[in-house]
Amino acid sequence: MCQQKKQMDRAQTVRTWELFKTEFNKNYFPQSVKLKREREAGFRNFEQGNLTVQQYVTKFTSLARHASYLVEEED
Repeated sequence: MCQQKKQMDRAQTVRTWELFKTEFNKNYFPQSVKLKREREAGFRNFEQGNLTVQQYVTKFTSLARHASYLVEEED
């Protein structure tokens, strides 16, 4: 009985840091939080690249809606 318990414990042990992070995030952060973080990262890292100015403004405005607290509003 005790041997079976040890084997079960070993099977559930997280073996790498990456696996731990994956399992931790899966268990404690809902998909909605993950999507929000990805949108925010997209906003923070957004560059014009080969977009026209109008395309850039449109995309920027769209991304800013998802991270409005990162955008200062003019008075």
